[in-house]
Amino acid sequence: MAYGSDRFGSYGSAGKIHAERIEKITGIKTYYGFASQQEPRWEDTMKQIIQDGVDTVYAIPFFISADRYASTFVARFLGFDKEQRKGICSKWGNVNIIETEGFTDHPGMDKVMAEIAEHYEAVPGKTGIVLISHGARDCAGTPLAESAADYLRKRGFMVICGYNEHQHPDDIESVELAAGTDGIENILIIPFFVSPSSHTCEDIVETLKLDSDRKRMYKFNGKTYPLTYTYEVGMSPSVAEILAERVIEAKGH
Repeated sequence: MAYGSDRFGSYGSAGKIHAERIEKITGIKTYYGFASQQEPRWEDTMKQIIQDGVDTVYAIPFFISADRYASTFVARFLGFDKEQRKGICSKWGNVNIIETEGFTDHPGMDKVMAEIAEHYEAVPGKTGIVLISHGARDCAGTPLAESAADYLRKRGFMVICGYNEHQHPDDIESVELAAGTDGIENILIIPFFVSPSSHTCEDIVETLKLDSDRKRMYKFNGKTYPLTYTYEVGMSPSVAEILAERVIEAKGH
């Protein structure tokens, strides 16, 4: 269950891609749906599930802050009370729905973050990493971003958590903090988002004046730093492994 985006980038739809991966890992028929902007919508997916005669559904909230959204509009859509995570809801007939946990608070995020750093050939001590998340007025997503950053810090990387809006340091401030760190020669910018979106494909790209291949030479305090902008965290193949494990966990309970 993803929010949906009108920006797929060159990677395709994260919901569809991970659904295929999860089905391959678990052997369980996996559907996908979106709250807005993409098809199929959640309601259409549930109707298809009922039409297919499925009796148990494992609903995976595919969000950075899964708990926050799971207890609000995901729960309302499924017909659950705020704290309810499983049961048979009259809204969907006799289908038993079990909502799983999300992915960003799973220890498998260690592998996800390491994969991204390795893919872009980041070097501890030389590559400064900027992890940019959405940001919120109540700073609700900060602990998750810092947790993801800590996996990289354990590997010797200097990591700055930045925010696209509402919080500081913002996109530019976070890059300058990284550039101002002793020993840093290049900067890797990782968008802490589930999939390509207007934020990752437009806002951040335009603010940092990245070129068409998601790179730029950035001048700061008399030095020039190569900037590289990675794919979104949620697009990592290892995220599907976490989501599949969440399904297996829920099935075991």
